Amino acid sequence: MKKLVFLIISIIIILLNVIPQNNKVGIIDGVLRKNTIEKYCIEDYISYTTLKEEDSSLHGEEVLKIILEKNNSKVYFNSVEEQEYNVSIENVDIINLSIAFLENDSRLEKAIKKCQEKGIVIVAAVDNIDIESYPAAYENVIAVASKDSEMNYDFLVKTDKYDCNSYNTASVTNFIIKNNLQNKKISKIYDCIQEDF
Repeated sequence: MKKLVFLIISIIIILLNVIPQNNKVGIIDGVLRKNTIEKYCIEDYISYTTLKEEDSSLHGEEVLKIILEKNNSKVYFNSVEEQEYNVSIENVDIINLSIAFLENDSRLEKAIKKCQEKGIVIVAAVDNIDIESYPAAYENVIAVASKDSEMNYDFLVKTDKYDCNSYNTASVTNFIIKNNLQNKKISKIYDCIQEDF
């Protein structure tokens, strides 16, 4: 867990060196197939993997597919499963974290806060068993959970479009991009999402 949190913090630090622009999304998730990376991702942010093409049940593949549905966003993707992070990222204004940790880590919280200070919108999944989850529990993060969630976050979106919160998180990110909300205040984004979800 600590190693994974450290890797995510490293990725977020890379994100802090950017100026947000429309329709560019950062995704921190599992792995992607090489042909998916070549088709959809910005080349200078690619962390190549050695996956076989028949590896079809990849979490990152589904998340990417949902985020890109009916929009032409540029994607900056990084895998939390990679061992080395020789990547750079630029021009993102929204980060999708279809992952959840059950323990708070002050370093992760600090990295998320720095992104928010730069105007980057953070969308994060609540754990599927509906318990306190990070980074969804952090202040000013758009947290995504199922309709029957009992969580009480300031900006909690409840939806059952998909059967797991990580895919619902990608769906909310897609909605924000399609409706060009990423440069608005978090409360305005949340209000618009609530009208449709």
